[in-house]
Amino acid sequence: MVIATNPTTLANIGRCGITDPHAYYQDSPEKIAKRFELYQELGVDTLRVEMSWRDFLSDEDGEWSDKSLRFYLNEVRKTKFRVKFIVGTIMAPPAKFLDRVPAARIVNEDGVFSRNTVSYWYSGLKALMLKESKRQFDYLRTTGLLARTDYVVADFGPAGEPIYPAAWTMGGMVDRETFWCYGDNAKKDFRQKMIARYRTISKANSAWKTTFGSWSEVTVPKPGTTPGQQWEDVLKWYRDTKRAFISSQIELFKGLVHEYTNDRVKVLVYIPGSDIRDEEWKEAIKTGAGSVSIRLMCDSRWLIDTAVSKGCVLQYTGVDNRPEVEFLRSYLDKSGHSDYPIWGENAGDPGPANDPVSLATTVVNNRLIGLDYTHSHFIFEKDGLTPNPRFDVLRAAYKILKKVRN
Repeated sequence: MVIATNPTTLANIGRCGITDPHAYYQDSPEKIAKRFELYQELGVDTLRVEMSWRDFLSDEDGEWSDKSLRFYLNEVRKTKFRVKFIVGTIMAPPAKFLDRVPAARIVNEDGVFSRNTVSYWYSGLKALMLKESKRQFDYLRTTGLLARTDYVVADFGPAGEPIYPAAWTMGGMVDRETFWCYGDNAKKDFRQKMIARYRTISKANSAWKTTFGSWSEVTVPKPGTTPGQQWEDVLKWYRDTKRAFISSQIELFKGLVHEYTNDRVKVLVYIPGSDIRDEEWKEAIKTGAGSVSIRLMCDSRWLIDTAVSKGCVLQYTGVDNRPEVEFLRSYLDKSGHSDYPIWGENAGDPGPANDPVSLATTVVNNRLIGLDYTHSHFIFEKDGLTPNPRFDVLRAAYKILKKVRN
C-alpha cells in the first residue's frame, strides 16, 4: 500500500474512525464515557463529531446555547481521540429561520421545500454561512477542542454532502429523487443566466425550438417536458449553481482554518455515492429528465479536481460500493494523484455496515487512508452499550488498517 505523502497529508493522520448517531449525544456522561472506553478497546483513533447551527439555538433562532452538545464534547475532551468536526451550516437551518425567511427555502418540482437545506439561490447565503461557521469555530476554540481537531468537514448541503436534497434526507416528505430548482429566486436566476447567454429571446427560441414572446415568459421547465438544448441549459445551470457554492464554501472554510489554526487543520470534502457518467448526461438531455445521480447532481470528478487544487482532504461516502471506489481510485491515479489522501465511509444503512472487514479490505486495496465507520449504533444492542457480534468484526477490520499503517 502507498501511504499518502501529498503535502495535504497530516503528520498525525488517523486510520480507524467512527461516527456516533446524533441520538447518542443525548446520553448521560457516564454512558458516553463507557462507550468511548469500548471505542478505545476497538482501536478507534478518530471520532467524527457533528455540530450544527441548530445545536446552538434556544427558542429564538438567533440565540446560542451549547446544552445539546456540552456533555458529549466534555467526554470527548477527556479522551485521546483525534477529531473530525462537521461544522453544520447550510444543512442545518432551524425551522424558525425557514419560516421567518421563506426566500431561504429550496423548492422541488412538486412545490415541496426542504427543511434541511438552505437554497443555493438565497441572496443572503454567503453572509449566513460565514456567520454560522464562525460561531462554531469560536466555540471550538473556547472549549479547547480545536487543538484536538485534524479535519473540519466543509458543509455543502443535506447531511453535509455536495448534493441536492435526497429522499433519504427528507424524513419521508418525498418518496423519490426530484429536481430542486423551482423556488421563485431559482426561476429568476435561471432567466437572468439565459438572458446573459442568449441576449435576445429570438436566439433562445431558435436554440430551444420554442415560441416565447418575451423573457418574462421563460421559467424553469419541469422534467420530461423539454428535451434537447433547453434542458441541457437547465442541467448546466443547475450543476454550475452548486459548483459555485461549493467553491465559495471551500474558500470560506480554508479561510477559517487559516485564521483559527494557521492551516494545521485540513478542510475535508465529501465525495458522494455515485458520479455522473458521461452517458447518463447525454441520456438526460435526450429525455429531458435525468437519473438519480443527475437529480442529486453527484459531480464527483469535478469535486475531486477542485478539492485537490485547493489542498483539501477527501472522504468518499459510499466505500461499500467497491466498483465506485475503484472508479474514483483510477481517476485519481490517472490525474497524477495516486497518493492523495482520501478516507472511506460506508453508507449509514444496516447492509453497508454489516461487514466492516469487507469495508477495510476495500480501503486497503484501493489505497485509501482510513475507514470512518458510520454509524456506531450498528455495533451495539438496543441499549447502545452492549456490543453485538458486529463489534468484533469491526475490531478485526481496524486491525487490518493498523497493520497496513505500521
